[in-house]
Formats: sequence, C-alpha cells, structure tokens
Amino acid sequence: MSATNLDSAMRAWLEGSDLGELHTIELLRDRPWSRVWYVTSVGGAGYFKAPGLGGRQEAPLLGWLAGCFADHIPPIIRLDEARGWSLTAPAGTLLR
Repeated sequence: MSATNLDSAMRAWLEGSDLGELHTIELLRDRPWSRVWYVTSVGGAGYFKAPGLGGRQEAPLLGWLAGCFADHIPPIIRLDEARGWSLTAPAGTLLR
C-alpha cells in the first residue's frame, strides 16, 4: 500500500475525524506489525496507525492509557478499537 493509496475505509475513517478532508498523506513507517502515516488536512495534522496481523490490541491499550495518563501520551484524536486504528495529534519533534 503506497502513501497516497490508503484503502477507502481508512480514508473515510480519517475524513470522518475532526481533521476533515485530507490534504497530504505520507507513509512514515511500513513494518510487518504496523504502518504509520503522517496526514495533514483542513483541520490540522496527525499520525494514523494501522496494525498488522495480531496488533489490534494496541488501540484499546492506548485508550486505557489516555484515561489514566492523558498528560503523558500524545493527544488522541480518534480510536477504532475493533480495527486497531489510532489517530493521534503531533506531540513534538519526531525522533528518528
């Protein structure tokens, strides 16, 4: 899957968030366990993460962490616990 070729369900889910219509999509990480895109839109920017096989547990864990330790994790824009998708706000300088 290329950076600009999110499947239609992913694109619709992202555009249904507070970000609105997407402008740019950049694939940052493509690993067997997950893919991470940086997306920009009318409403701002964020990091969209979609898990690989066996990685759907991360979104529910992220939701739990947000409930307990919101000051210590990036702000969550949207979660889909069933599909394991997460959209988080940028939280500072990207370390590479």
